[in-house]
Amino acid sequence: MERNETAALIRGGEAVFGLELGSTRIKAVLIGPRGEVLASGSYDWENRLEQGVWTYHMDDVWHGIQESYKNLAASVEEKYGEKITHLKALGFSAMMHGYLAFGREGELLVPFRTWRNTMTEEAAADLTARFGFNIPQRWSIAHLHQAILNNEPHVKDIAFLTTLAGYVHWKLTGEKVLGIGDASGMFPIDSEHNVYDSGMMDTFDILHKEHNLPWRLRDILPQIRLAGEDAGGVFTFAFTTFGQHMFMAAYFGIRPFQITDTGEKYTFGDYLGLRLITCGLAILVGFGYVMVSDYTFEKAVIVFLMVVYKVIDALADTYEAEFQRGGRLYLTGKSNAFRTILSVTCFLGSLAVTGELLTASIWAVGAQTVGFFLFDFLVIRELPNVTWKSVQGKKFQLFRDNILLFFSVVLDFYIFSASKYAIEAHMADRDLAVYGAIFMPTSVINLVAGFVIRPYLTKLAVDWETGHLKAFRKIIRNLALIIAALTVLAVGGAWLLGIPVISLLYPNLREGLSTCRAALVLIILGGALNAFMNLFYYSLVIMQKQKFIILGYAFVSVLAVLSSGWFVRTGGIQGGSFVYMLLMAALMVFFGIFSAGFMKQKERAQKHNEG
Repeated sequence: MERNETAALIRGGEAVFGLELGSTRIKAVLIGPRGEVLASGSYDWENRLEQGVWTYHMDDVWHGIQESYKNLAASVEEKYGEKITHLKALGFSAMMHGYLAFGREGELLVPFRTWRNTMTEEAAADLTARFGFNIPQRWSIAHLHQAILNNEPHVKDIAFLTTLAGYVHWKLTGEKVLGIGDASGMFPIDSEHNVYDSGMMDTFDILHKEHNLPWRLRDILPQIRLAGEDAGGVFTFAFTTFGQHMFMAAYFGIRPFQITDTGEKYTFGDYLGLRLITCGLAILVGFGYVMVSDYTFEKAVIVFLMVVYKVIDALADTYEAEFQRGGRLYLTGKSNAFRTILSVTCFLGSLAVTGELLTASIWAVGAQTVGFFLFDFLVIRELPNVTWKSVQGKKFQLFRDNILLFFSVVLDFYIFSASKYAIEAHMADRDLAVYGAIFMPTSVINLVAGFVIRPYLTKLAVDWETGHLKAFRKIIRNLALIIAALTVLAVGGAWLLGIPVISLLYPNLREGLSTCRAALVLIILGGALNAFMNLFYYSLVIMQKQKFIILGYAFVSVLAVLSSGWFVRTGGIQGGSFVYMLLMAALMVFFGIFSAGFMKQKERAQKHNEG
């Protein structure tokens, strides 16, 4: 690679920084996109024998890291005339094994015991016999077991046990994690599921039951991380959160208005014209967002591609709403199904072949474009009685009629996604991936609820306009009963089978998912409340009470802003699940009260006119 090319790469933040804390030297390297070493820096150090224990002082660790980075930065400036301002990624490794025990306040309880120490012969032999698995003296679990056997007073105060690499990663990122390679030097690994061996952990806890320790082994070990897990969090945010928010902006809340416009106040050309404008604006907003966000180039491109994917979906929605308005609901179903199958197949196929999320995202957008052309654009051109002409000024009038619905759907999705935004802001990408996995069933619930509710919207609109209020109320009641029955089934299924099933779909997240059963049930309840809310929302749209819709959304949006971050910071994933359910409940109550009130109001007016 030429010097100028390398300099541009460094300046653009595309280089990767690696740090290795060896036994005698700390080495820092800057790596290019093809794995080539661009520059390096190092710092020599030695372990110390103190009171019979080989150790390194933590101050020496940080001094060595600083010096090796300083030497690397000087080398980069000398060779390429560039200062390192930002990087594509950071990676840390260190001498394996060892014993670093920390208390609840993050204090080091005893000096770092390195891999060189051979004081754990008794413990290693005992665990090897009990586990039926070879436990070397240098492993962290051997050190811990020996400390318990020796009745060391610090043992009862342990809140976190890790290696040198885990310590550095924790202090620089806030995450108590280890790569699976390093983790395998702490405790035996279940190679099938890529987690610590559960049976051996139970054996260890039972072995020390008589010591009355205030912790379980699984609670103090670092979580295991696999390569690529963070990508799941990136995709979750790009596809289901920000991308979906841009879908809502492009969608503009028009569909309920369009499918209930049975008198054809506006033509298909009017609806399409306005939708093209909102889609273009959503693309611009999405591009602006990734440009100002502090993302890597790859993450920025993935997020923007998912915006494009979702905007195409919003454009297709105009066609599908017209199918439904014309009494051709089957065409709407076919378009949704075929486009989804095509894009998902291409995405998963590309991901399986290349292993690259960026490449798979490109394929998904391409497939979505082809699907729209085949199943929407070409189909509607063959249908009679579709008016493409748009009268001048009609798009503005349509915009005015729907502006409140637009603000409603934007606020609605913010409320729906507030917990995700909070987790993205306050937790790691992997936590967002776990949350996205347990959040997935809500999409299924909403899809099923949509299939149940939407076929009745045209009938509900006619009944309301013609004053057939008993028929209107009966449909609402029957739909509510169906949703309630589905809720009971969904909650029961989530409690009994939810986590095992999701773990099969996301095997790399199995460890994180194992503690999320309660969180999943909360999310399922929230999804059911959202389905009820949508039923009342559509009722208010048919009643043309958009002002009350926006009022409800505005109030709950404020609640979401004030509460989401606090719940996530306090309760993590479970806190996010709880606040999601809380917000859905608030919306359901608001819209339910409003729709019931306007129903009674119209009934009284009807009785008055009859009298």
